[in-house]
Amino acid sequence: MISATTIRIKFKNLVAQQVYNRNWAELSTPQQNELRSKHKQQFATLSRRARKEMNDHDLLIRIDERTERLEIWSSNHDTHHRKYMYFALTTSIGLIITLITLVIKLL
Repeated sequence: MISATTIRIKFKNLVAQQVYNRNWAELSTPQQNELRSKHKQQFATLSRRARKEMNDHDLLIRIDERTERLEIWSSNHDTHHRKYMYFALTTSIGLIITLITLVIKLL
């Protein structure tokens, strides 16, 4: 069975060959737009079929990309919080040492 994406690519090339005697990829954007508007219904049908066929694969790719972006964000976020945690920890330890030193001097 031939995939809908392959059929759509073959249809694009067939239309481009008939009108301009060139492949679809060799056409300029205005030429491609002209052919799309002339064959609007066929392109819409083929695009719908191709989208249905590619949905699962595209969804997995999007999930993978989103997960990767979230991992990067999480890593940067953790680094940011770790930096401020160290700052707060050293400030607190310094204040505790100062307080203990002050209490010892007063006694």
